[in-house]
Amino acid sequence: THDPEAMTKEVYYWSAMIDGVCHKCPQQSSVIVVGTHADLLTRSQLTRQLAQLRSIAEAAISYQKLVSVLALNVTKAYSGEMDQFLDQLCTLNKDVLSMSPPISMMCHMMLAFLKGKIPNPDVDAISLSDLIEYLKADQDKLIDPDSAVIVPILKTLSEKGLIL
Repeated sequence: THDPEAMTKEVYYWSAMIDGVCHKCPQQSSVIVVGTHADLLTRSQLTRQLAQLRSIAEAAISYQKLVSVLALNVTKAYSGEMDQFLDQLCTLNKDVLSMSPPISMMCHMMLAFLKGKIPNPDVDAISLSDLIEYLKADQDKLIDPDSAVIVPILKTLSEKGLIL
């Protein structure tokens, strides 16, 4: 939001929510504040908004540990900002991630795409070239249609038994 008052209310709301959930944790929880729709702002607007968001977050987050403030372009899941966010999230949650199977957000997105975006749900098999064409035609453009990106995602899904 461009409204500083609304942004302040939202950050304080979520800070209180996090404090309420984490009040019995043995240590401070790490908090990453994420602003969305960075693609709708010019670089100077984005810089101002991030500075303002950081200032609000530093004031609001008193019991937990503010790690970073990021702005994401929500129209591209494979943006550099998303990579930075996921790297920080994974680094902060090593203990949790070590207990769960390693499947990335991109894998989840690919599964959702395969289940919902393929034109003919009766199709049991799809070639890599057809998948790339479907991804290129997708209006959301959430998954990079480059085979160098797609193949590792498909390999992970296959190793987990989610696709053949």
